[in-house]
Amino acid sequence: MAEIFKHTTKKEELVLISKIAKRALENMEDTHGDLLSLTMDIQAVHENDFPLRLQELHDAGEFDFFHDVFGIVIHLDRDTGKLKDCFVPRYAR
Repeated sequence: MAEIFKHTTKKEELVLISKIAKRALENMEDTHGDLLSLTMDIQAVHENDFPLRLQELHDAGEFDFFHDVFGIVIHLDRDTGKLKDCFVPRYAR
């Protein structure tokens, strides 16, 4: 398995990613993972494929928020850190 983290995410971005993951998990069923896994998924996309507008995603309405979070969970290739199936988050830069 390739190293998917470039470690370019700033501390304040990691804090926001964690808040996004916590918000998502508060409203998701247990079948969608845990805080660490979801945080890593969002960070992998942010670093490797589509830099995210994190504050806007965090503040988004439920429909757009869950479109991006569920899309990341469903479409992330965890070997490469990139999204597959032509999925593009709405809050990509």
